[in-house]
Amino acid sequence: MQYRIFGPVELPRNEYGLLTRDAGAKAEFWNYVDGFVPSLSEACGCYVISVRSVVWYVGVAARQPFKRECFAPHTITKIDEAISRGKGNAMLHFLAKITPQGRFAHPSPNGHRSAAMLETLFIGIGLQRNEHLLNKSDTAILREIVVPGFYNSPQGSARASSVQALKRVMGV
Repeated sequence: MQYRIFGPVELPRNEYGLLTRDAGAKAEFWNYVDGFVPSLSEACGCYVISVRSVVWYVGVAARQPFKRECFAPHTITKIDEAISRGKGNAMLHFLAKITPQGRFAHPSPNGHRSAAMLETLFIGIGLQRNEHLLNKSDTAILREIVVPGFYNSPQGSARASSVQALKRVMGV
């Protein structure tokens, strides 16, 4: 299961500074995206929304293409909140799933397990960067897990010899 990263691409804003609801502006946005990466809008995978180089939301497009998922009502709400909280332009980063033949994978009615796993992984990484990450699902346990020296590590807890030994074994 291979993924390729594309972007970031700036999301179009309206006169109030929030994500535009204008169908023409959205079509123009996807034409621009497909202009530099043909068919990316029809691909599936994960996406990351950032403002001022800080991650605010991680989503998955597995049952529908990026083109539909990235402008779905729940995603629009997250983008608007990211713009408001981050006080800047929202950027969209794509992690597109690639087939063994090197083409973009298509969405599936059953989704893609690897995309769901990748979303969870990136939510965990995102929480390390921004404790105010807007994702709700899968974050409760990620916010509570503490593994000294690895994840949500309290200051000074990574000094224990057992932690250092495991870090060496893990190559961290």
